[in-house]
Amino acid sequence: MTEKECRKLIATAMAEGKEQLALCIETIACTGIRISEIKYFTVERVKSGKIEIYNKGKYRRIFLPKVLQRKLLSYCHNNQIAEGWIFVTKNGKLKDRSNIWREMKRLKEKAGVAESKIFPHNFRHLFARIYYKVTKDITGLADLLGHSKHQCNENIYSNYRNSVPKRSWIRLSNRKYWNVQHNICYVVYGQINFRTI
Repeated sequence: MTEKECRKLIATAMAEGKEQLALCIETIACTGIRISEIKYFTVERVKSGKIEIYNKGKYRRIFLPKVLQRKLLSYCHNNQIAEGWIFVTKNGKLKDRSNIWREMKRLKEKAGVAESKIFPHNFRHLFARIYYKVTKDITGLADLLGHSKHQCNENIYSNYRNSVPKRSWIRLSNRKYWNVQHNICYVVYGQINFRTI
């Protein structure tokens, strides 16, 4: 999955009136969460600006970029979601991996993205590649992804696990990449007007 393909999928979902799907893709690509972790994205947590996740025996904290936070809260407001999960079915149940994957696959032809590339986990990999390219911070990346040091081939961890990723987010928000000032999530998307894609 490339940045351009990711943008195309988001733009296609928006053009087809599938704002929730577009936000789901954007959320995964902007935060590096696993698809199973969308359950942690509740109205209450998004309002706080941080998502606390406990998965696979590890606790981690994701700091939401302001632009993504505003988009998610706007979506909730417009769809009368006052509390609880954001990514839900029409019946109010939490969407699962198969729901989301099936919806993503339907975008392939209009987006011009190969079906073999459209997997929720590929957006997580895209986040990781871009985060590392910009920060060169393998320890912070491992913390953000919830990986052990062995999975990221890093054997030295510091005692400031929660503060390293936040400092990296702050550092990234002050950098320019693709000639656009942004947070890590907009390393992927720039502040792109989807109508121009």
